[in-house]
Amino acid sequence: MKSPEIESLTKDGADSVFNYIESTAEELSDGVRWKTFTHQDKPQYGADLYNGVAGISLFLSDYYRFTGIEKAKSLALQALHWCVSQPKLRHDLEGASDYGLGGGWAGIGLAWLQYSEATGDSVSLHKAVQIGDRILAAPLSPNAGLVTGNAGTGLFLLRLASATGMPRFLDGAAEIGQWFKRNAVRESGYCYWPPLIITDPPDVTYLGLGPGLAGHGYFLLSLYEATKEDDWRNLCHEVADTLSNLAIPYTGGYHWPLFLGDKDLTTLWNQWCLGASGIGLFFAKAYQHLKKPSYLEKVKAAGKVTFECGDERKHPCQCHGLAGNADLFLKLHRITGDTFWMKRTHDYIRRIFKYRKVSAEGDLWQSDRPDQYSPEFMNGAAGVGHFFLRFRYPNRIPMPFL
Repeated sequence: MKSPEIESLTKDGADSVFNYIESTAEELSDGVRWKTFTHQDKPQYGADLYNGVAGISLFLSDYYRFTGIEKAKSLALQALHWCVSQPKLRHDLEGASDYGLGGGWAGIGLAWLQYSEATGDSVSLHKAVQIGDRILAAPLSPNAGLVTGNAGTGLFLLRLASATGMPRFLDGAAEIGQWFKRNAVRESGYCYWPPLIITDPPDVTYLGLGPGLAGHGYFLLSLYEATKEDDWRNLCHEVADTLSNLAIPYTGGYHWPLFLGDKDLTTLWNQWCLGASGIGLFFAKAYQHLKKPSYLEKVKAAGKVTFECGDERKHPCQCHGLAGNADLFLKLHRITGDTFWMKRTHDYIRRIFKYRKVSAEGDLWQSDRPDQYSPEFMNGAAGVGHFFLRFRYPNRIPMPFL
């Protein structure tokens, strides 16, 4: 269902994001960088994928892939050179693995891989392979999370195995799967992984996609997709059953507690990172690969609650804003073919576009605070721009974290 209005908005939105990123780039002798914000909203120059320069390169690579604009290609490559020149890659999330996706080397490797796929450059693929080998030689993290721990590292290794055909990277992902198998806790009918890191509130197991159980399950589903081994399929079913049993009915849909044992069952968590929209994406993948009809019902129910929550956080971003939530509607349309969900995607695109600010210096894009503008991926413009690209070119580029 093509809408000329939405096609125009997403094209203009992606172009606007690129112009904003180009205008804020700081060119140095060792590459290009951008000022972004830490998780505590402090200005920084970070190399990480979550809220640093590597994440910005993801958008630039794919923007070049579909527009052919050489400046985007050049900025993406210079950004990656700046990233690998930095002595510290980790961002400010406590407990993040040095080899994780959001704040460590797996994220830098993924950005090199994305650049290689967008440009056909073999040197950048070799850079991704070198980082993959560095990860294989390192000990596993005690952190299980998709953004900050082993699940995200495993997803990068799976992407690298698919891109290169090199068995060692698939073996490395399977080793991470074995880590999940060894460390699974089964009690009270649930299967989960303890946090093993500092969390706020302390010592809890989150359920959301970014730090929690849905993200752990998403990696295990991806591992099953690559290997078709029963061990991973069975573990995926255990994760899905746990999340199914924790679902809370709400006006014809479902939402979930923030963490295992959470006593506040009334707060609606609908974000990509911590709530229903991200958990819905896990169930969408579970339905696609495990074929259990009740999983599709969970996806639809999560989509219903996500849409009803609307623009709760008052920003357009990927991690816990409109772009991340719209990913679920887009996925629902792709797996059901129902125009109902495409209409909801269109609704969110209109809402997202309203966060573009036109100024005398050029367009600006709000971060996750109304008084801040940032080019970063998860909490800024690059992630919004990448969502516009994913909408315009369905099935040709994935959400990079997934």
